[in-house]
Amino acid sequence: MPAFLRRNSLALAVLALAAVLRVWSLDLRPPHFDEGVNGWFADQIQRNGSFRYDPTNYHGPLHFYALFLSKCLFGRNLWALRGPVVLAGLATVALLLFPLRRFFPARMCVIAGLAMAVSPAFVYYHRDAIHETWLVLFLVMAFLGWVGLWQRRARADLWMAAAGVTGMVLTKETYALHLGCALLAWPCAKIWSEVFPSHDPEIRPAGTLEWRDVILAVGSGLAVIVFFYSATFYHFGDLKGLYLTFSAWAETGAQNKGHLKSWPYWLGLMARYEWFTLLGLAASFRYLLAAADSRLRGLSIYALGVLTAYTIIPYKTPWCVIAIAWPFLLLGAAWVAEWMDVVSSSRGPVWLARAGAMTIVIGLGAASGIRAWRLNFHDYANEHEAYVYVQTFENLANFTDPVLDLARLDRKNLHLRGFIVGKSSYPIPWLLGDFTRVGYYRGNRALPPETPDFVLVSVTRLAEVEARLDEPYYKEMVQLFPGAPNTYAFLRASVFARLMEGRTPEFMPGAAGPEPAPAAPMEEDEPEDDTSPGSR
Repeated sequence: MPAFLRRNSLALAVLALAAVLRVWSLDLRPPHFDEGVNGWFADQIQRNGSFRYDPTNYHGPLHFYALFLSKCLFGRNLWALRGPVVLAGLATVALLLFPLRRFFPARMCVIAGLAMAVSPAFVYYHRDAIHETWLVLFLVMAFLGWVGLWQRRARADLWMAAAGVTGMVLTKETYALHLGCALLAWPCAKIWSEVFPSHDPEIRPAGTLEWRDVILAVGSGLAVIVFFYSATFYHFGDLKGLYLTFSAWAETGAQNKGHLKSWPYWLGLMARYEWFTLLGLAASFRYLLAAADSRLRGLSIYALGVLTAYTIIPYKTPWCVIAIAWPFLLLGAAWVAEWMDVVSSSRGPVWLARAGAMTIVIGLGAASGIRAWRLNFHDYANEHEAYVYVQTFENLANFTDPVLDLARLDRKNLHLRGFIVGKSSYPIPWLLGDFTRVGYYRGNRALPPETPDFVLVSVTRLAEVEARLDEPYYKEMVQLFPGAPNTYAFLRASVFARLMEGRTPEFMPGAAGPEPAPAAPMEEDEPEDDTSPGSR
């Protein structure tokens, strides 16, 4: 066996486990509302040539470009939509298992990597095309760069820190919260050490950093930020959104759009799903109130600061838990590794210390792994699970599958006429993004006079739609997500009959009463910008 595999067999096994949990049946769960929104924004890059940043959207452009590239390479499917996030999640686990070893004990890194690999939250949201996974990746990169600059002062560490901060800015505006907590953690740790002593790590300079190195790294990060936020240098005026976004972000944080939660929300999620995170939360107080490694003390102050900030903000959505939990995973792993070292150096038998620590790690790992498996492969659409938040119901496939199946049979069917009538329609605009004649109609906007091949209509306009249909249609009820009004799918029998063998059309014309008075058609070429079901 090669020396690398022999030295890293346990870490590689953890990474392989993380990969299986994230890749297995990746398309099992229907696309979430926010995944549909993100996919639709990525589609606009193809339509417009670049992504125009909107400060009221308070999400950076990087994720959309990643989705656009994946769609160009692999087509419109859930594997392509979620693949970039899966890779970002696996990269985060790999950072804990390998680069982190340069600064911390190998056993701590393996335990931290295992905790993230099997965490129900990290597995669930590493399989979801949202921004938080990217944010955590860049947070970990920034942390590694910071520790490296402290201990080694190498150019590689400078570039790691610059890349981490740049990626955070390109991902989500909550980067300001994390940077603020990180900058405050340093002086707080210094002051706190006057009361509870700490010890600094061994400094082993790997070279001499010059000002030109700093200027080059920082300048490169700024250039990348300008490139993406200016719509690839075509709209420099969009750069002002970098600061305008914070007023919109602060306003949204206090708005009641159905996402306001009480202060114990994050602790409740940890108690229900993230037991290793709770261990790390306890470890953070150990590193605050006793002699400790100054790096771990600083990380503890940062972690508690982030938890406090997210707790104060009333607007809470569950996927943010991974941005809160990651430092606690490191702290919990450090505490277990430290306990092993302390007991091993005492007069007691070494095997007893290792057995005790392994019992904790295996117990927590197994419990988390089982919970993650059930959540991701059995209860992924169970609205009683806290992480299954405004998740699209599986019966949406009763409408989308026949439409997509016809397009697979004959590409000409991408030109079928479709009406989507209702307030909220995501993830349908992404699912049907390759269709050329689908109209989206909000509120009371009138429908065009054509006979549609398929319709999805909210119950509030059901009678109007039925009154204008003059052919038999297959009909059934569909609900998009919890809290959404009931909707009804209509599939034109003359078009879809070959997919409905043995089924009789449920709707016959004339059953809905007289046709309403005609109005001037007002068709939306793009779906409504209504993202209220999720935080975006």
